[in-house]
Amino acid sequence: MSTIASEEKIKIRLRYWNVRGRIQPVRFMLEDVAATYPNVDYQEDFELLEKAAEQWPIHKADSKISGPFGNLPVLTWNDTHIIAQTLPIGQFIARKFGMYGTPKTANADPIVFQGLIDGVVSCAYTDIIISLFFILYSQVEFDNPEHAYAILVKKSAGDFKMLNNLLAKSSTPF
Repeated sequence: MSTIASEEKIKIRLRYWNVRGRIQPVRFMLEDVAATYPNVDYQEDFELLEKAAEQWPIHKADSKISGPFGNLPVLTWNDTHIIAQTLPIGQFIARKFGMYGTPKTANADPIVFQGLIDGVVSCAYTDIIISLFFILYSQVEFDNPEHAYAILVKKSAGDFKMLNNLLAKSSTPF
């Protein structure tokens, strides 16, 4: 796991819409990193949602703004590397700043450990956080057990159990 030397100057730029969204947990990570490491210069460049219809087609065509996939979020590292998409950005920041935890045993295979952690991150993000987002921002008809979001609420309970099992197998700090 790579970590950052405290004297190395680091410039981090995150670009996303001027709203909360799928990148919000990564924003919290980056704010914590900037508060912890005085050598980190972190800023966010916002795309204005209210001007998306006129500006985004132009910005989307610029890979320095929209990354290799023509999409947001995009993280620029020291003006040289562009990392796109929420999970890769979060995993990159976690690796760079030692947020991934440590294997339970000293002789654990670091690649296997990384795979276990990536599974935890993916489960937490794709199976739990996104489901909770849909549940919280939707009108769930709990009286109708066939309603899609009511089914999602029941599924989420099982997902939490699955996440707890993954956490128990992957790392001690969690």
